[in-house]
Amino acid sequence: MQKSQLILSAEQLAPPPPIAGQLLSSKSDYIAQCLSQSLAAHPELEALIGEGNFDLMESYHRHHIHNLSAISELFDAKSFVENTIWDLRTHLARGFQPQYWSTMFPEAENYILSELDTQLSQYVAAMYEWLIDNLDHLVPLCSEEISFYEALSPLKE
Repeated sequence: MQKSQLILSAEQLAPPPPIAGQLLSSKSDYIAQCLSQSLAAHPELEALIGEGNFDLMESYHRHHIHNLSAISELFDAKSFVENTIWDLRTHLARGFQPQYWSTMFPEAENYILSELDTQLSQYVAAMYEWLIDNLDHLVPLCSEEISFYEALSPLKE
């Protein structure tokens, strides 16, 4: 699937009300900490994230939850897709395996849903379901093309 098709697909998501992002932001550090503690107990964690990448994983969880709260506050499908591709590309290059996100996304979704009320959580749940459903399309894009952010960089090749 091409990036443009993924963006069109993400445009079908109902934009969360800004309050969802604001509430998520206020709880993001706690959720990221819970997520990291939970995944630390995974029996195959090192195989999922690469040797010596525990601190990077913890940092990624904070970044991921903070970023999701910002995207929830000002939802834009293109930014959602581009940011996801950049996140995956960056962490795959550091030794994370695609199966990591198959484990992490549902776990993160569960923690977020436990912290948001039912009415707001449906929007975030839809974004996670989209991520989970499209992971097999997102991962190949990471190796096929640079991210939007990399294209803007003066450091690109």
